[in-house]
Amino acid sequence: MTDTSEVGSQLRLDLLREALPYIQRFKGKTFVVKFSGKVTEEHER
Repeated sequence: MTDTSEVGSQLRLDLLREALPYIQRFKGKTFVVKFSGKVTEEHER
């Protein structure tokens, strides 16, 4: 059985490796990121 934190860490590492060429290519550029829908909804407690 794999530890959940290990899976999360590996996923983040894989995503960073995939994104790194784009990060390097666009270094110093400005990006606008739009979030909407479920991502921006507040959770009621």
